[in-house]
Amino acid sequence: MTATHVTTNRVAAKPRVQGAAGAAEAKALEAKLTIDLLNETLGSYLRQHREGRTMSVPELSRVTRIPMASLEAIEADRFDELPGEVFVRGFLKA
Repeated sequence: MTATHVTTNRVAAKPRVQGAAGAAEAKALEAKLTIDLLNETLGSYLRQHREGRTMSVPELSRVTRIPMASLEAIEADRFDELPGEVFVRGFLKA
């Protein structure tokens, strides 16, 4: 049997709990997740998701055809080092 990967468009799924105590716990967890996301930069968010898929920068570069230097700049939040706007839009769509 093979593993199945499920993707979602939601940032974080709300935990399913029962009772008043469970609802309060779920709200606290949701608030913590929201705060964590607000404190995270785009580059670190993308790096964590790449690493979560156990992909290296060279592998991601090969698959997306985005130069390694550009991927490294994005993950380090050095957006001023990226090429022109037209190329960046293409990267984001890849």
